[in-house]
Order: sequence, then C-alpha cells, then structure tokens
Amino acid sequence: MVGIVMVVDNDLEIETDRTPWLSALYITPGHRGQGIAHHLIDAAQDFVRNAGGTELYLYAAKGRLITFYGELGWQPLETFVQNATDFVIMRKPLG
Repeated sequence: MVGIVMVVDNDLEIETDRTPWLSALYITPGHRGQGIAHHLIDAAQDFVRNAGGTELYLYAAKGRLITFYGELGWQPLETFVQNATDFVIMRKPLG
C-alpha cells in the first residue's frame, strides 16, 4: 500500500449538516511527491459524483495543506480551533 483516502458521511462532530467528507488522506513517506494524493483525491471525487453528490468537504490544519487543497480547487469555508490547533473547513464543488 502506498496511500489511502476515505469518503465518509461525517468527519467532524461539530459539522453535522455537511456531507460527504474527504477523510484520512495519507501517502506513505517514501511515495510522497509523486502525484499519488492527486489521484486518490480525484478517485474520491469521482466516487461522490457517481453517487449523485455535488460537493465534498474536508478539514485540515492551517498551513501548507490548505495551500495544497486550494491549488486543487478546494474553497475555504470557515475556521475552528480544536486542541489548540487552527483548522479550516474546505469545500469542493463537483460540477
């Protein structure tokens, strides 16, 4: 295995109205920087789109991940603090 991603109904207890969520994206350290994350995100988006979904959500800690997702078309919606860490909720329209 070189990476994983999940699509879940709810990935954040404080956000019960938004669904589905991109979750648990992980690429093993030796395979990072090869575009695998892009392929997994694309597959997750296709999965949601094929199931009739029109948008997908995620949350990530503020920092370079927000830039990474922003470059892929994800839009920041709001921020929250959990365990002294700033997070951003992001949305991706699947038109």
